[in-house]
Amino acid sequence: MNRLTKNLGIALVVSVVLNVFFLGFSAARYVRRGDGHPPSFESDADGSISMRSLWKRHAASLGARHEAIDAARQSVREALIAEPFQAPALERALASLRKETDETQVMLHRALVESAADMSLEERRRLADSRWVMGVVPRGGPHHR
Repeated sequence: MNRLTKNLGIALVVSVVLNVFFLGFSAARYVRRGDGHPPSFESDADGSISMRSLWKRHAASLGARHEAIDAARQSVREALIAEPFQAPALERALASLRKETDETQVMLHRALVESAADMSLEERRRLADSRWVMGVVPRGGPHHR
């Protein structure tokens, strides 16, 4: 593998990782927008549970995680533009970013478990059928059993 191919491969991987995180945090900002009302399990237009209402009560802790990930992303950026380029520094920055995103994922899962515990069976079914659980485009409609 020549140097150009290796650098292009690294750039591609970093680009994909950063794009996934950008999209994830854009989605998180969208669902975290509050309207001043207490949290409830409202439904979206398609009848699925609104993730915004689920995450409102966890906004403080998730906001701190968002800041930690932003700092880790900034470290990745700095490692990428450092001259001379040092691959070990980029590897450390990416490892730090991975650690921060893993910890955030754990917190998001914990928030989901806590929220689901307060839901009725019908609300949990709507959440299970939501775009958040099933993907952006529901596959084959509702999956009630």
